[in-house]
Order: sequence, then C-alpha cells, then structure tokens
Amino acid sequence: MLEIKCSNRKKQTLKAKFEKMLDGKRFRISGSTPDDTDGRNDFDNDFSRIAMSAPIRRLKDKTQVFPMDEYDFSRNRLTHSVEVLCIARGLALGVEKVLRENGLYDLPHQELVSILQTAALIHDVGNPPFGHQGEYTIQSFFRETILNNPFFAEQFAQLEPIQQKDLQYIEGNVQGFRVLCKLGLARDEYSFNLTKPSLCTIVKYPYSSEEGNQKGKGIPHEMEKFGYLNSEKDRYVDIVESLCLLEHQRHPLTYLLEAADDIAYLVCDVEDGVRYGVIDIEKIKKVFKKYDKRNQYVEIKELVAHISDENELNLQCDIQSLRIKAQSKMIMACTKEFCLKFDKIIRGKYKGELLENSEAKILRKIFKELGKVNIKSEMVVVREREGKEAIEYVLDGFLSAILLLTPQTPEYFPEYQLYSYISPNYRKIACEEREDVPTNIYKKFLLVTDYVFGMTDHFLMKIYKDEEIHDLIQRVKSKIDTLQLLEGRIK
Repeated sequence: MLEIKCSNRKKQTLKAKFEKMLDGKRFRISGSTPDDTDGRNDFDNDFSRIAMSAPIRRLKDKTQVFPMDEYDFSRNRLTHSVEVLCIARGLALGVEKVLRENGLYDLPHQELVSILQTAALIHDVGNPPFGHQGEYTIQSFFRETILNNPFFAEQFAQLEPIQQKDLQYIEGNVQGFRVLCKLGLARDEYSFNLTKPSLCTIVKYPYSSEEGNQKGKGIPHEMEKFGYLNSEKDRYVDIVESLCLLEHQRHPLTYLLEAADDIAYLVCDVEDGVRYGVIDIEKIKKVFKKYDKRNQYVEIKELVAHISDENELNLQCDIQSLRIKAQSKMIMACTKEFCLKFDKIIRGKYKGELLENSEAKILRKIFKELGKVNIKSEMVVVREREGKEAIEYVLDGFLSAILLLTPQTPEYFPEYQLYSYISPNYRKIACEEREDVPTNIYKKFLLVTDYVFGMTDHFLMKIYKDEEIHDLIQRVKSKIDTLQLLEGRIK
C-alpha cells in the first residue's frame, strides 16, 4: 500500500476540502427527475448529455496529427479523446484506491472515474479544424493580418483590451469551455448544463487572457495560456466560488486529465508515425539511448533493441507492445505523484505537470522528442499549409460580412447571405434580445470564431472551395473597398 504521511487531523481537513471540490452542482437544477431504476451519479449524467452531442461527433473529422488522412489507421480528435478517457479512467481508479486506503476519500464509489471520463471526452471539444496549426492560424490572423487591413483594424480597435487579447490568443481550450457553457444546442442559456466539477476539470489555465499567456523563465506552467474568454468570465468565477477553490487554482482533477492527455498523445502519436514511415526504428533506438543513460527502463529498452522493420506484422506488434508498456509506466508514475503530492494539490501549491514531475519524466522526454518528427514531416506540413490558407480565407470573408452587417441590411445582400450560412444557434447567441442580426462588436467577432472553430477539416475545405460562397465573399470585399475609397476621398 502506498502510504500518504500526514496527521489524522490534516487528513480530515484535506478530505473535507476535496469533497467540496467534487460537489455536483449545476448552473440550474436539472429539468429531469431520475427514475428509481437510474443508478447514475451526477457526473455519469454529464457523460450521457455530452456523448451523443454534435460537438463530440465532429471530433471524428478533426486533426490529431495527420490532417485529412485518407486511411483509417491514424488517430483523429475523437479516437484520441476515447484513448484519453481510457487512461484517465485508469488514473482515477488508482487515485481513488490509494486515497481510500489512506482515509482521504470516502465518497460513493467511482465518482472520480465518472468526472474524469466526462472531462476526457470533452477536453478537445473546442479544437478548430487542422489542430494546432488551425489555432496558430486564427491567432496570427488577429495579431497580424487584421491590423494590416484598415477596415478590420478600425473595427478591432473598438474592442476592449481584454476582448482583443481574447481573440489574439484564442485556442481550443478556451473555446471548449465556451462550447460547454454557452454554445451547446439548448432552449436556455446553459448549454449542456454540466456539473461544475466536470467543467472546472477541463480548465488547464485558470487565468483570463490578460493575466495568462505569459512566457519566460519562472513563469508557472498554468500561466502559459489562458482558460476562458471574457464572455464566459462570470460562469468561471461562479464555478471557482461554488467549489471553494482559490483564485487561479486548478481543480485537483485537472492534473490527472492533463496527465492522461499527455500520455495518450505522446505515445499514440509515435505509433501513428511509425505506421506511416515518418518515424524510423533507428530514430527510436537513438532517442532511448540518448535519454535513458541510467537504464531506468531496461525492459522497454530490450523491447526497442529487438524491434525490426523487416516484417511489417512483427513491427506493428512490437510498436503496440512499446506503447502499452510505456503507457503503463506513465500511468503508475502519475498516480503515485498525485497521491504523494495530494496535500499541495488540494491547497493550490503544486507546481508543474504530474508527468514531468513523476518518475516517468525520462519516458516523457523520449516520446516528446520522437513526436516532433511527426510534426515536421512533409505529409503534415503540406496538409497544414492547405488548412492554413482555407482558415485565413474563411475568417477574412465571413468577418468582412459580419462586420458590414447592420439591422437594416436586406436579406438579399451578400453580407446577409453569408451570415445565413452560420448555425442558427450561434447566430442566436450572438444577438441581443429581439435582434435578428448582432450589433455588439465583440459578439460579432466571436460569432465568426465560433463558426470557424466549430468546423471539421472536410467542412472547412468544402466552404473554402464553394463557388457560391466565393462569389458572395468577393462581392462583400468589393463593397468594403468602395466604402474605404469613398472615406478616403472625404478625408
């Protein structure tokens, strides 16, 4: 048994704090009454709400590493999320077992499992098409491209500083929180109305866009990005206060979700890379030799030493065995790290990532270096370039239309016709009460990012190549050019 050393009094204090952080509150009381035969807890109910939703289904056509893959082997965001779920479940079971044995947890069985399963399934729900390249492209558009366009720059300048930073640093994590809190198809403003622990667990960076996005030596890991848009600030503050967290404190289960995500992509992405011939066997052997100088992973190194690409079937089996062994080592190490540092985690004093701080940190370095080979491969670079062009085109065209749109715009105008392509649900959220088109400038920008982030890889390319949309965008751009020209003459 893994022993967590602290006094009984301290254990009771930690247990009480942890249980408050697991309170299954929602923003509004659920509209359904459980039947006597329903054995689900509140967090199981979360899983049921989200598992059959459109945002989850779209993950099957969003890039993990290899974009627009014509085969069915490589991971996409949906299969990746399922793998993260599997690992998160293993971590939760291990942590719950150890905490129970040490008198630090006595809530109903598998509540930690239920929360982490849901959090794992939804953790990438906000990701844009073409993965991280999609994020970089959208950020670059709002940091650079938009400032070189007089029409865009004038509109962008009307935003508050924090709203500008929201857009300049926007990425999948914050958009996911927005999807779950606001954009889910619902008759009220509560989207999926998930429990607050489930929502809080996916917030890896508990800062606003003004507070976070910090780089440099000594900057805490959780400040590297940000966790919520200003449009969802009130929701996030409510969650933190309800769960008795400190300001800027991560939810304890966030560390386990982050570890599960890291383990899944580090090891599984390498498996994909080998299958596509991007990562060769000699590279794997060299990297293991480079980092594991103390022979901490003798059994894994022995497996690596015997891997050969002479027989494809044997190669696939060996790489699968490597993945399984490495994942197992990482899961056990992260479980141990979480439990031994439980005190600091609950008090908001823990620094860094579980995997990086654990006994498996060398394995993390090995697989992280191997994963970089995938990102630099020609297959990935060429497809990402195509995705970048498509995202920039759609952002530019639809943002032009939405910013030009007014309540007086006739429905046959090109800007209104482009507006009508966007989901009615997104349009409703962007509008104030009794509005048919949005007038709030911040909501106009968010409407376009909601639209683009919600696209799948193939849907983005479909919109990009659509001749009717191309014609509408050209007409909108011509109108803006004319307006700019007239304003120039007046000046």
